Amino acid sequence: MIPTRPVSSLAPGVPFARFVRGLRFGEAYAEGFKDSPHVGAAIAARSKAATAGMTADALPDLAQLGVYDLATAQMLGGTSAIEACASRMRRVPFDVPCPRELSTGSGGDWIVEGGPMPSIAFAFDTIRLKPARLGSIVVLTDELLRHPSADAVILAAILGGQGRVESLAFLDPSSAATADHPGSITSTGTAIANTGHVAADLAAMLAAITSTGSGLAWIASLPTFAAIAAAIGSASDLPRSLLGLPTIVAANAPTALLVLADLASIAFASSTLDVERSTEATIEMKTDPTTAIAVGSPDAPVATTAVSLFQTDSTGFKVQRYANWIARSGAVSYLSIDPGSPA
Repeated sequence: MIPTRPVSSLAPGVPFARFVRGLRFGEAYAEGFKDSPHVGAAIAARSKAATAGMTADALPDLAQLGVYDLATAQMLGGTSAIEACASRMRRVPFDVPCPRELSTGSGGDWIVEGGPMPSIAFAFDTIRLKPARLGSIVVLTDELLRHPSADAVILAAILGGQGRVESLAFLDPSSAATADHPGSITSTGTAIANTGHVAADLAAMLAAITSTGSGLAWIASLPTFAAIAAAIGSASDLPRSLLGLPTIVAANAPTALLVLADLASIAFASSTLDVERSTEATIEMKTDPTTAIAVGSPDAPVATTAVSLFQTDSTGFKVQRYANWIARSGAVSYLSIDPGSPA
């Protein structure tokens, strides 16, 4: 569901932060926010659904409940490369066959009096994007969650953590596709060898694009754009544009990676962000946990750092959403930038 913007005097994202607090401290606590009664109603709806035995996938959508609004989605766009690019990609529904144009067509011309109407031939295939879960676990202390001025910190932790996960999944060339999830858009893109001359490398990236190019944009972190600007001078017009094409600043993009993507040639599907909580768990504090259950028995034990939520008066929040995408062939090229390269 596409988030909407309710009329509110609250700062952007505050209802979402209060919803996170309410998950920890309950419906009565959430009802104390008199200027955002929909937060208490959302906690009540989620509690009722959970009591009724609904699975996590069937719980009420946070956008429908009014706590994940357009302002919160835009804040996620400041940390997530997926959300930053979403408005430029072709949004499609999950699990529905959708036609995809493979050619630009040919055969149109002036119409001669009494002559035949020129026809245009197109080539299509069909794509179907399956829901794939993308998420993170964020641990916050109960002391922080109780603090009345902690909304901004809570938002930064929840949205920032999810944004880092989503940005790497979307842009990191080493993130390959599996049977369970898509690879990054660069995993099937064209890698441009760094020649040490930024201007020539940028031209090679442009030449590698063979799609229509109607949605071309450069994607990188701000430090990467700054390194390019330092190499090619003020004529770059960064960070507003580069070589006449728009730029998208992705705060959590991989270091020193520049991506050129025809976003209009990328089909994309996603759900609303969702949050669940637990206070009775031991969290393995690694991005690649190794003590998962495999084929009915634990993996071989390894050294790791585990945190007991109960022992540390903390709450673990499982942040996730469904997302999937597929890029048309020739729609993406990328370059690893050497900050010391000459123009």
